[in-house]
Amino acid sequence: MRFITCAAILSLSSSLIGQAPPASQEPETVFSGSLGVDFTSQYFFRAIQQENQGAIVQPWYELSIPLSGSEGLLHDFTLTVGSWNSLHDGPTSSGGPGATTTMWYESDAYAGLSFGIGEKLAANVVYTAYSSPNGTWSTVQEVSGSLGFDDTGFVFDSGLQPSVVLAFETDGSMETGPTGNEGIYGQIGIEPSFPLGSDVTLSVPLTAGFGLGDYYEFNFGAGFVDDSFGFVDVGVNLSMPLGCMPSRLGAWDASFGLHYLTMGDNMEALNGGDADEFIFSFGLSTSF
Repeated sequence: MRFITCAAILSLSSSLIGQAPPASQEPETVFSGSLGVDFTSQYFFRAIQQENQGAIVQPWYELSIPLSGSEGLLHDFTLTVGSWNSLHDGPTSSGGPGATTTMWYESDAYAGLSFGIGEKLAANVVYTAYSSPNGTWSTVQEVSGSLGFDDTGFVFDSGLQPSVVLAFETDGSMETGPTGNEGIYGQIGIEPSFPLGSDVTLSVPLTAGFGLGDYYEFNFGAGFVDDSFGFVDVGVNLSMPLGCMPSRLGAWDASFGLHYLTMGDNMEALNGGDADEFIFSFGLSTSF
């Protein structure tokens, strides 16, 4: 019995179309992705306290499919879908009434469309459904848009990389539970980065979050009081390749973070009267 080899197929193709593809040419990638897991000392969502005790493990994955090329004013359209999760063994692991799972506190599913605008701008529109498998809170739906500006070479080699985010809750309320109003959230930020040697990168993200309408609400007993200032977060992050992983598992990166979070009045009240928090994190991730 004879077997048809790849070389024979290439030879036949060459005779039919006149030219064989180069042996070193790889097929075009249909999609790309990334996945990872983070471990953090506390979990705040936009300064809204979620958990500050016990182990907090946050696995995630993301898949991206390119939809267009890099030509034109609007270019590099990419569809992205993903999931982000948070597992706790602290007080929030008890779940809500009738919960069938406990430690799985949060599971978010999202889909987004990103694209470039000219040479310097990058835009993204995302739909996210925030859910709680253990029933601690009801599902919240949100539509958000972001815009980033590539200012590489300005001030620092990396630039400041400024960005803005605008998010609209369309069903439910993440900040105050189902009795709160659907709110509007705004965010501005920068994230310059600096190489430390050939493999280590230091980034310094600075983020400020604001309630633009019924977002940072808090019920003080006499009804909801709205607050426009949500938080300021100043971070220091280190990322580097993880050289100890077997090559068959792909290339992995490790990250270490320290963030200082200061909150507005309503989030301070929700956090038991503490306006300032330090958050430590460690993460592992890979891309494919």
